[in-house]
Amino acid sequence: MKLFSLLQKTRARNPPLFHVTHAKAGSSWLYKIFKTAYGDQVPKRAGSDICALSIEKGKLYSAIFCNYRDFKTIPLAVRSPHFFVMRDLRDTIVSLYFSHKYSHVPNKMVLESRLAMEGMSDEEGIMHCFRKTSKYLIELQRSWMESTSPVYKYEDLFESKGLMLLDILDDLNFDFDRSHLLSVINENTFKKAFGRNPGEVDINSHGRSGVSGSWKAHRSDEMDEFIERELSRHIELTGYEV
Repeated sequence: MKLFSLLQKTRARNPPLFHVTHAKAGSSWLYKIFKTAYGDQVPKRAGSDICALSIEKGKLYSAIFCNYRDFKTIPLAVRSPHFFVMRDLRDTIVSLYFSHKYSHVPNKMVLESRLAMEGMSDEEGIMHCFRKTSKYLIELQRSWMESTSPVYKYEDLFESKGLMLLDILDDLNFDFDRSHLLSVINENTFKKAFGRNPGEVDINSHGRSGVSGSWKAHRSDEMDEFIERELSRHIELTGYEV
C-alpha cells in the first residue's frame, strides 16, 4: 500500500506527455504501443476532440489531432513534454481515401464521406479527398513546422520499426523502462499486427500498405497537376521530395 501511494505521488509530480499527430500518420500504431506499455496511464484517445481531454499529471495522451494553435489551449500542454508526428501529404491523403472508402469503422464522419464519394471510381474518390482535405492538412502540418516543438516523420518511425520512439522519449527526458517499451514495440510491428509484410496491400485493412511512397501507384495526370499547383511548395517545405 505504501509503495502504491508513493507511485501515485510520483506520478502526480510528473507532467503529462502529449503525442500529437494527424490521421494516417501511424496514430493507431503508436497509441497501441503506448496503451499496451502503460495501461491506465494512457486515457482513451480523443482524436480531434481536444475539449474531451481531462488533463492529469502523470498521464500520457496519445494520438491527439490538432494544430499547434489549438494545442496551446490544452492545460499544461506547452510546458509539458510533447512531440508531433507528420506524414508525406500525398501518402496521407491517399491512405485517408482508402480508409474512408473501405476499411474505417463506420462513424458519422466516415459515413458522410462515403456518401459523398458514392458512385466515384478510386481515381475520382482520391481526387475528391485531395481537394477536400489538403488545405486542412497543410495548415495543421505548417503550424507545427513553424513552432519550436519537436516534429518527427512517420516514415522514419516506420523505417525504424518503431525503435525511433525510444530516442524521441529520451530527447524529451521521459522516464521509462527501456527494455519494457522495447519489448512492446517489437510485439507491435506491421507484420505481427497484420500478418503480412509492409508493401503487401490490403485495401480492406486499416494497415493498407504502411510503406512510404505508395501514393505513386494511384497517380493520374489530374493528381500530378493538382500536386504541382497546390501542394508542391508545402511538400518541399516539409522535407519531402516533390
